[in-house]
This record gives sequence, structure tokens and C-alpha cells, in this order.
Amino acid sequence: MASVLIVSADPDSAEQVKTAVRSAGARARVVTSAASAREWLSMSDFHLMLVDADLGERIALNLLNIGWKYNELMIIGIFDIYKEIPYQWDATLLGALVFGGPKALDSIRRGIENLNISEPTTTEFPILLVEDLDSPREIIQSYIEAMGYQKVVGVDSAKEALNLLEEKPGAFSCIVSDMNMPEMSGAEMIRQIRRDEVLHHLPVIVLTAYSTAENLIECIKAGATGFLVKPPRKKALRMELEKARRVYFGRQSPRLCSPEDAHLLEKALLRSINP
Repeated sequence: MASVLIVSADPDSAEQVKTAVRSAGARARVVTSAASAREWLSMSDFHLMLVDADLGERIALNLLNIGWKYNELMIIGIFDIYKEIPYQWDATLLGALVFGGPKALDSIRRGIENLNISEPTTTEFPILLVEDLDSPREIIQSYIEAMGYQKVVGVDSAKEALNLLEEKPGAFSCIVSDMNMPEMSGAEMIRQIRRDEVLHHLPVIVLTAYSTAENLIECIKAGATGFLVKPPRKKALRMELEKARRVYFGRQSPRLCSPEDAHLLEKALLRSINP
């Protein structure tokens, strides 16, 4: 049975979310403060944490990072059952879900029904690495393997990657790809993956040497799940792979956001690449 931690100081909101959680067949624990949430996270295993947007973005981001330290596959969402939530792009970039407005409770119920509580390991997460240059591909592959991902297959072009995915559609759980490659770009490869009925669910992490907001927004419009600036830092690579695992095993949308909303990410993107 899934276990859900609800963090809210509003009794009515917390009660409605708890009812939705239990109607989806999950256990619910309600706490009213970030301090209580941190204490429960240290004592119990939760599959999902729901943080009331009224607590503020700073508290929500803090709880995101703390929650994932205890369980890197925990699904974390920000909610407001009364109104739509203003764009929380810093949280979205980290991989948090947003539940807002009249459909929030239904979305929470569906999210719980899709939870995977089997706690798969990194060995159950094969990765396809797409990079046209031999040396960077070998370095990045060694980084990924050192993190415990035992099956990493490297190819040197987007076309070869698509051919391999079509031949073995169930062989990979995630794609890590360069953006700028000859013949076919990473963005075009992502667009083809998103149009494919069999492959569209796969998370795709983009590697780019050009860390402009415009270039990264192009990746996101194509359907990227996350991005890394080359050469990737090991900590950032680990975080993106953990996010991809949550997307894949939690059956979440692999798109960081809709193509129409991609431009709204610009400020958060600029903060992330120029901290």
C-alpha cells in the first residue's frame, strides 16, 4: 500500500486531500509544519509527499530536497485545491508535480493510482547514451556507470539511437543525448520519440554545450525531461537521472512542460545555469 505525507497548515484543505488519498487506496499522514514533515521523513518511508502551496516556495523547495535525500524515487507534489498555482518553475525543474485548481484532487487520486511502490534499483534502469564524439561519450558513460547504472549503451548518432529504439523498444528506460549532432539534432530525435506510440513515455535528458535559455527552451519544446550543460557535473547528472527514474517508474509525463508553456521557464532556466 502506498504511503503519503501531506504537509498543510489549513485543516480543511488537508482533510480534503487526505480523503482523496484514502479513496485511492493509500495511507495518509497529515502534518502542519515543515519541521514535523522533516521529522516524519526521517522516521518513515513515504512514496508520495504533497506540500501545500500556501506554505511558500522556499519551504516547498526545502522539503523537496530533504524528501529526496531519504527516498530518491519519492514523488513530490505542490498542491492548492482552491485555485490554480502560479508557475512554480524552480520546483518543476527539479521534478516536482503541481496540482492546482478544481481538478487538483482528481489529479492527486490518479497520481496515486499510477504510483510504483516496488522500489526498483538502478540496475533496473538501462540507459541509452547518444553522443557523436568518442571521448565525451566515454567519459559520460563512465560517470553514469560509477553511479550504479550497470547497463549503459553508447551510440554516436541520433539516427543510430532511433534505429536501436525501434528494433528493441523495451530495452531502455532513459535516453541521455547531446543536442548538436550532424545529420539529425537531438531536438529532432526527441520530437520523433514523442510522436511514437511505443517510445513516447521515455524520459530524455539533454546534453548541450550552449547554455543559453533559448537553446534550452528549444529542447523543452521538443519534449525533453531535463537538461545538463556540458561537461556535466556529477552532482547535476545524478539529480537528472534520479528525476528520470521518478518519471519512468512513477509513469509521469516525460515532458518538463507543455510546448506552449516552455517560454515561461526562461527565468528559472537563467537562475539554474547562472546561479
